[in-house]
Amino acid sequence: MFLLSLSFVSCSLEKGNLIQKNVVPQGFAVSKDKLFIAVPRRNIGIPSTLNYIKLDGREFYENPKLYSYPNYETNELNPSNEANANKIISVYRPRVDECNRLWLCDSGVINTSGNATVLQAPAIFVIDLATDAIIKRYEIPNHIVRDGLGLASITIDTIDCNENAFAYIPDLLNSQMLIYSLKR
Repeated sequence: MFLLSLSFVSCSLEKGNLIQKNVVPQGFAVSKDKLFIAVPRRNIGIPSTLNYIKLDGREFYENPKLYSYPNYETNELNPSNEANANKIISVYRPRVDECNRLWLCDSGVINTSGNATVLQAPAIFVIDLATDAIIKRYEIPNHIVRDGLGLASITIDTIDCNENAFAYIPDLLNSQMLIYSLKR
C-alpha cells in the first residue's frame, strides 16, 4: 500500500501547454512498476491524457512527475484539432489485464468550457506494457456509436493471453453496452 498526494501533483510533463488547476485525474490502473493516471481533456491545458508515474516501492509520492504514455507524440493534439488515428484524445479509466496489456477507450472528444468537440471517432486501444507498443487500435464504427461522449469506462475479461479477451464499454449516453473481442 502507498499514498499518492494527488492534490499536489506536479504535472510537469515533458512538453505542452499545462494549466495545473485543470489537471483532474479521473482513472487509474496499476502495472508492475507504473501507476497509470488518466486525465481526460475536459478543459484546456491538458498536454497529455494518458500518463504514468514510476513506482519504486515508496510509501508516499509527493508531487511525482507525470510521464506521457506511451509517449508524448501519441498524446499531443495538433493545433488545428484534425483527426489523427495515431493520437489518443481523451481517456477516463484505463485497465491493465493479467497479460500485461493496457486497455483504454479513447472518447475522441475534448470538452472545453462546457463545449464538447468531437475530434475523431472513439477507439479502443490495447498496449503491450512489455514493449510500450500499441498492439491494437479498433475504431468504433459510426453506426454503433455516433460519438464518444458517453464512453468513459472499460472492463476487461481475459480468457487467455492470446487473443481470447473481451472489452465491455458502457455507453452512458445511449443506454447501451459495447462488447469488443480482441480476436476480431
